[in-house]
Order: sequence, then C-alpha cells, then structure tokens
Amino acid sequence: RARASALFPLVPLLFTLLVLLVATFMITPLSRPLWDHLPLLPFTQFPWRFLSVQAFGAALATGGLALLPRKHLLVPLWLALLTISGLGALRTDSLPLADADVTAVSLAQYEWFTGNIGSTVSAEYLPPAATPRPYTSNWLNTGQRHALAVLRGEVSGSNLTLFKTDEQVWQITAVSPATLQFPTLYWPGWVAQVNGAQVEIRPLPGSGLITLDVPAGVHTIRLRLTRTPLRLAAELLSLVALALTLFLLWPVWGKRPFGRRKALVGGALLLLALAARLWPQPKLPANTLTWDLAQMGYLHYAPDGIPFANGAHLHTYDYDREAVRPGETLTIVVHGQQLAEAEAALLTPAVLRWPQLAQAPLVNAHAEREAEAFIFHLPIPTDAPPGLYAPRLHLADAPALTPSGQRRGDLFLRPVRVLAVPETAVLPQTAPADVRLTQFEVIDGWWTAHLQWATARPLGQNYNASLRFLDEAGNLLAHFDAQPGYGYLPSSLWPAGQWVADRLTFALPEALPPTGALMAQLYEIGGQTVLYRRLGLWQQGEASWQIRPYLRQFALPEGGTERETAVFLANDAPLMQLRAYQTAFDGDALTLTLHWQALNETPRNYTRFVHLLDGAGNLRWQADGMAQGNSYPTSQWQHDEIISERIRLPLSVLPPEGYQIVVGWYENLGDAWPRLTAVAADGSPFAANAVPLRPEP
Repeated sequence: RARASALFPLVPLLFTLLVLLVATFMITPLSRPLWDHLPLLPFTQFPWRFLSVQAFGAALATGGLALLPRKHLLVPLWLALLTISGLGALRTDSLPLADADVTAVSLAQYEWFTGNIGSTVSAEYLPPAATPRPYTSNWLNTGQRHALAVLRGEVSGSNLTLFKTDEQVWQITAVSPATLQFPTLYWPGWVAQVNGAQVEIRPLPGSGLITLDVPAGVHTIRLRLTRTPLRLAAELLSLVALALTLFLLWPVWGKRPFGRRKALVGGALLLLALAARLWPQPKLPANTLTWDLAQMGYLHYAPDGIPFANGAHLHTYDYDREAVRPGETLTIVVHGQQLAEAEAALLTPAVLRWPQLAQAPLVNAHAEREAEAFIFHLPIPTDAPPGLYAPRLHLADAPALTPSGQRRGDLFLRPVRVLAVPETAVLPQTAPADVRLTQFEVIDGWWTAHLQWATARPLGQNYNASLRFLDEAGNLLAHFDAQPGYGYLPSSLWPAGQWVADRLTFALPEALPPTGALMAQLYEIGGQTVLYRRLGLWQQGEASWQIRPYLRQFALPEGGTERETAVFLANDAPLMQLRAYQTAFDGDALTLTLHWQALNETPRNYTRFVHLLDGAGNLRWQADGMAQGNSYPTSQWQHDEIISERIRLPLSVLPPEGYQIVVGWYENLGDAWPRLTAVAADGSPFAANAVPLRPEP
C-alpha cells in the first residue's frame, strides 16, 4: 500500500506524458498516413493545431515534477528530454533586420505583399465600413502618402500642417461647399473641429475613410483620436489591476531587503540591455532584399545570398531605376551562380489569391549572360496598370531555399513602381464612371482583358468590377467578379478625369456559343450598380476566341421601312425615337426588328419593353431589358446613333383570337417604373405611353 501511494503522483504525470507523445507524433511527418486515411481527422485542418495540445501537456508534465522528490531520477531525465525534443532538431531561420528596417513604409509594404492586416489575413482589424477590404493605398501606388479627396464641391488648395498617429491638422480653401475625404480610416473616437468648432464626421461606406462637410471659405481642420467611454473604462481597469498587483506583492518586497548583490546584478543587466540597444548596427545593402509569399513575407536582407535546390545561388542584384514608366525598359542585373535558366517577371501580390496571374505576368524575360552577371530586360507595356510590382526570380524545378535548407515560396525581389501616364478622359459630370476595352488576348486557356477605367470626380468608394458574357438573347453565360486590379487599383484611388489602365485575367468559359456580347459592370457590394457598359462582341475565330469592338451605326440599315415615328421624352426632353421596325415569321417564332435612334445623350439607363397583348388587352408575353439582348444601355448611346435589335416571339404565345404588340421605355427605380412619354410625329400622345405595332400578315 505504501508503494502504491508513492506511485500515485506518477499516474497523472504518465497520462500527461502519453498525451504529449501522441500530440508530438501528430505534428511529425510520421503521422502522414493517419492524416490521409483516418476519417474526419483532416477536418482539424492543420497538423500544427496539435501544438496547442502539446504545449498544454508539456506545461502539465513540467508542473508535475513538483510532486516528485528533488533527487528523483525522472526529474533530470525529463529536463533532458524537453531540451533534446525542443532544440535537438531545431533548424531556425532568422530575418536579418535592424530597428531602422521596421518603418511605416516597410510595414505598409508587408501588408501590401502578404495581404495581411496586422498579423492576419482575415482583415478583422478593419472597421465594418471598409468593405471590400483595401489591399493598397495611394501611398503605395504613387508614393504620395497624404492625399485629400474632394468628393463634392471645389477646393482650390489644401495643406497638411501637422501629422501624428492620433492627430492631423489641415488648411483648406473651399471655393464652394465641399465634401472632403481624408486618408485615414474612421474608428470610434475620432473627432473633428473646423475653425475650432466641433463638426460631425462619418465613415464613407465602401472605403471606411473619414469624411466631413465644410462650407465655402478658408478652414483649419483638426482631426483627433480621443478615448471612447469603453476604451477609457478598459484603461482604468488595467490601472486598477496594476495597483492591486503591487499591493499584493508589497508584503514580500517589504520584508526582504533588496541587497547589494541583487542591486549589482540588476544594474549589470540594465547596462547590458542599454549597450545592446546602443550597439551600432551595420547598414546592409538593399541589393540583397528578398521576400516570398510562403515563409518569409517581410522584406529582409540576405547577406549570404539565396541558395536554390539545384545548386544555383543568388548573391546580389541591382535595378537601373526604382520607378519606371510604361514604354520604358526595366533592367535587372543579377550576380550569382548557375542562373542562366532563370526567368524574371513582374507580378502583383494578387497572385497569392488569383493563381492564374502567374500565367499572365505584366512582363517577363529570360536571363542574358554578360561577363559575371545575368541581365534581365523587362520592357514595360504601354498599357501597364500603375502601382507597385514585385519582380519574381524563378528557376524551373529549383525552388529557393532558406538559410537552414528548407524550401521557400516563389522568390521575389524588392518592389518597383510603375508610374501612371496621364491620359485625359472626358466624362460628363453626371456620369460616375466609364470603362473601355483596349485589347483582348487568350493565352493557354486564360482570357486577359485590357481595360481602362475613368471617373469624372473622385468616387470615394471601392467598387467591384464584373465582366459578363451574354448570348444574343441577353442570357448570362459566365461572369468574372473582382475589384479593379484585383484590389490593387481600387476605384477610390482613381484620379478624376484620367484613364486608369487595368488587366483582368480569368478562365476561359466552357460551352460558349459562337458569338455574344461582353459587358462590364461596376457595382457596390450588396448595393447598386453605378456603371454598365458594353465592351464588345466576342466570337469564335478559326484559331482562338476574339473580341471585336462594337461599331456604332448612324444610318438606317438597308431594307429598314419607316413605319411610324414615335418619340420618347423625359421631362419634355426627347431622348430616343423609333425610326423603323420590321416583322417576319421565322420557323416557330415571330421576329421583331426595331431600329432606335438616340436624339440626346443621357447618363441614365432606361429599360425597353415589348408587350404582347391579346384581343382584350391582357398581357400574354413580354421582353423587358436593355437594347440588343440586354447588352447596350442607353447611357452608352451617342447622339444620332442608330441602335438595331431583334426580338423573337415564340408562336406558341400568340393568341389565336388576335393580338397586339406594343413597345416603350421606362425607368427602373426599384419600387416604381415610370414610363417615358411616347408621342407620335404630330405630337399626339400614345395611350399608356406604349407604341402599337402592326405585324405583317
């Protein structure tokens, strides 16, 4: 009995050791068969989740040593086991960085490169109004950190006179009442004063940036981050906890004299810490800075170079310029060994979320051997989207390695900036934005659309873009949705009155008909569509798919018979005219061809309706949508342009007792559908603003 009681303390310790051994086994490669074949186990997602079990078990086992006599043989054995298991096979990799290398610029570039906000990819540190989440900023794209946006009104001058983490002071001269957007995310606690008087501020939905209104005049605007009641209560609670801890420790400290020896040891430690802090740190050259999207996401130095799995080695590299314009050539000179088969390519970090971008880099080039160096010449396309890019150095089947010999992700060099080439875009003030297709290419099954976006005034919000494929009847066949530039050309950063180049690469849709229309949308997530544009007509060629621009027509097609002239008005202003129409029976359908003419340009998108009525005037069939198979919005029509479209009415819907076809236009307001006023050539109105058509027998 005495022996059993002596062994009793070992039971929980042995059980804890068993749990610890199982958890340790599950995070080693030896457990791979279990992860591959044991049902439900993969739902735990990652082997390293067992680290939590291992850490807890190790803490319990270590604490259990207190139950044993100090001279017990298990104590030194356990300490040796912990030391060997923790440090025996440890292969560490460090990032050679100095304090001067951890700056606001490098932290911003880290978030830009990895997609992390702070330390996670979930962006939970962002305010709710910042939806969709930002991936870049004006500072990263252009180098201009403090850019004030004027969303409404006119400002003749702005100047930032004070900038701190929790305070900003701006001098603003407003020509008219204006709405200003500041380059700072809104958090509870931010307050603003205009000329000393507190004013209301708000986050702009879609970007989360601070926005406020000012009247005309000269203003001094002060933004300050103050304590909210909850934040103040939490700080006071922490202060009380600290005071309570000191109070509880005072009896221990008060009864034991500090002692000369302890004072000397403490002073020596302080001097050692001070010497380590003030010790001069060597300045490492920027031509060894690298990072990757797998292990080492922070831009860091590599004084000993970068080894590759095939024995190649990168020592240093240099750029001929840090910023390059479209049409210029970026030259990268690399010094190293066995890099003759290397390839350099300019990519955005969006390749982490959109792997297809690796198949369509902005530009790539193979190494050219020159003396002791390898040269890469990267000609920047004339339509290159502006912003930061990370050059990737790639060796086929030979990944880069960490200093400890572990495999790294794709190796990227320090970023370079592609500058924007201003190109004026003339848009009416009523049009929020516009888009056009400049080029289209298909490479290895991937479609790449070269786009240009523009806005008349700063948008403030970050919108999503959508490319939509429609057949001739207007049915949606496929679509691709992403932020412009995959988030690296957000609409809130578009300069007013200039075209912004963009590229979107997406998978080739399957089972497409021979022809159809390609549309572009700009929309608010969960909200309204602010832009709907037809980019062109796609068709299947002999070798590949092609997209040709839509050619506007300004004359009636041959054979178009002018039957009745009907004009459609909004607020007494003529917008469009029905110039001609034709009807023909074609197999099992009645084909109706309509020819419209734009009398004025309008920023609004109206909906065309074609209604089939029976003899009693009841609606039996309808086709509502935009012209040309729901693909050509009226906001895109030009003055005097002729828009022709075909609509097929199945014969099965035609009432045998007689029918009537009427056409017209209305505005879709969501909860109301007011029709445009329809009048004949002599100005007489049509009943219900619907124009009756007389089908041919």
